[in-house]
Amino acid sequence: MSHESAVTSMDALTLSKYDDLLSDVLLDQAGLWFQTRKMLPRYRRARTCAQATIDIVQRVATGSVELAAAVDELLDLDYVASFLKHKTMERRADFRLHAGRYISMYLPGAGYEIGQTARYAVVTGQSEARVVATKQYTLGMVINLCSGSVARLSDAETRRMETERADFSVIWWQKKKAMCLFLGPARFVNHDCDSNCQFTALGSDAICFQALRSIEPGEEITTHYGSSYFGENNCECLCATCERYGRGWYARHKVSADGTPVALDAPATAESGAKEINGLAAVCESSSSTDTEATLVAAVRQDADNIRMRTRNKGRRSVTPASCLPSRARAAVHGTCRVCNDTFEGVTPA
Repeated sequence: MSHESAVTSMDALTLSKYDDLLSDVLLDQAGLWFQTRKMLPRYRRARTCAQATIDIVQRVATGSVELAAAVDELLDLDYVASFLKHKTMERRADFRLHAGRYISMYLPGAGYEIGQTARYAVVTGQSEARVVATKQYTLGMVINLCSGSVARLSDAETRRMETERADFSVIWWQKKKAMCLFLGPARFVNHDCDSNCQFTALGSDAICFQALRSIEPGEEITTHYGSSYFGENNCECLCATCERYGRGWYARHKVSADGTPVALDAPATAESGAKEINGLAAVCESSSSTDTEATLVAAVRQDADNIRMRTRNKGRRSVTPASCLPSRARAAVHGTCRVCNDTFEGVTPA
């Protein structure tokens, strides 16, 4: 099963349905043991035999079953077979392709794993997923098994997803000159203002990542969503770089010993924070890289496909998880940003 050569014709709704089911069966019930965020607001958990799925995953991880055979076994599970019963051959092929992306993450040579992180719990109150390297990557290497399928979005679909607060995985892809829905294991790659990867095309209907520097086993794989994805100048960003340098959300808050947010008296501005992070990154790069390495980095960035995460709600929303809180929690998280003086959804500044 070759993800690079496969072409999908899935529309956004079909991709959403397939991803909700596959992330539930192959992640939530087989590895993470908590429910990852779903695209459809009324999604109901799959009634599958978790042990049967875990058995498939274990045999894939030990190399005792080929990827194509593992996908066949998954499709033969009663619940999945019932889900696909009335689908056309074309739709079944699309499902196989997307299932292959998820099962690929358990291959011995996948090079990454998906685990839990409490980084965003200060805002969301719950665990989120993250992608961690299981082998070393060097500058320019493509992480092709951490991929995601792409479906073009219409303006109406984009507006619907905004209304349902399900627009957390929407990208602009210059290649298609359109907003697209981006789903699969790759959607769990989190943002960092000093990321170690960038988006790159994998064929005509899929996206994966390319390393921007060396990545060691155990290090989180991150990418850059955009300069104003988390509010103006990412003033609500919760990434590790912002925490390290006291920028983004951490310019106005700190986390107490019991995990609750505490407002600071003298927040730094988002603009100065962005400049300082960029400056520190430049100093680190110039002091630790040779001229040859710097040239290679520039070449990798220049060759990158024009792929970026869509700025949600004109950049006024907070961190991705915060803007997707359940309705009963939203009333408590509306506020006005003290940096950009604009309304947003996230932790209310004191």
